[in-house]
Amino acid sequence: MRLFSSRAVLIAVAALVPVLAQADGLYLKLAAEPDTVAEGQTVRLKLKAVSTRTVKLPATPELVVDGPSAAPLTPIVVRASAPTVTADKPTEGEWDVALPQPGRYRIRARYKVDGRTMESNRVTVEVGAPRSAKQ
Repeated sequence: MRLFSSRAVLIAVAALVPVLAQADGLYLKLAAEPDTVAEGQTVRLKLKAVSTRTVKLPATPELVVDGPSAAPLTPIVVRASAPTVTADKPTEGEWDVALPQPGRYRIRARYKVDGRTMESNRVTVEVGAPRSAKQ
């Protein structure tokens, strides 16, 4: 009897997994180029979105930042393809951002879609302090 109930639970879980995958279905991959900059330089963030279903994304993601400055980042659009992602057509976008202070920034892209919050991986960017002028 015990084997039967365990098998029933496994079958129920296996049936539920595709439903959960279909509910999420959106995957975000963020990259930063370069990952080390001098103060005052911009960093290009590249985001690729793939999905197992059709999803319409907002034009610009919210950028979540952990770092030395609490100021929100204002991305400047460099290139963005159509905001609709389908199973056979991923979408990509690029944004330049200025990081206001020297230090280590950890950045993620976030979209709110269909009442759910989807986040990308976290990228780390180092901003170097300005070099003092030789006297």
